[in-house]
Amino acid sequence: MTSAAWAQLQSMHRLGGWEYRAELLARLGNHSLGKGCLYITTLEFVSGPGISAMKKLFLTVIAVCCGAAITYVDSRPNWDDTGITAIAILVTSGVISFLSPYRWWLWAIAVGIWIPLLAIIRAQNFAAILSLVVAFLGAVLGMLIRNRISVMRTTSS
Repeated sequence: MTSAAWAQLQSMHRLGGWEYRAELLARLGNHSLGKGCLYITTLEFVSGPGISAMKKLFLTVIAVCCGAAITYVDSRPNWDDTGITAIAILVTSGVISFLSPYRWWLWAIAVGIWIPLLAIIRAQNFAAILSLVVAFLGAVLGMLIRNRISVMRTTSS
């Protein structure tokens, strides 16, 4: 294997003992073993508490940043298009919920809380809490679509 090919692989170092982990190695898919190293081509099938925590943190940061960016655009004096703001919230919470459907409620709050929060702080406008409904609707739709796709995959297999 050339050095460029090695650079594309993810490696895990261990001082041997991989042969005793045959059931775990079988779940990894395409992989190769070196002296004390495990080389995998993709992290798609790797799971565990560390990967799950990184995914949750990454999606939380993305959700909060997207929600804050939508709120920033919505708060500009020249912006007066509630429909586009609502669609942006709906799509953002839906996509993030599709990526991680088990925390759909968290993504709805992370994306949608910023507009009501700003409206309450600025103008004591508690009616803006209704914008959370759009975020929850998007998150539920994302979760339902993901679950439906998962069911279709398992029934076709």
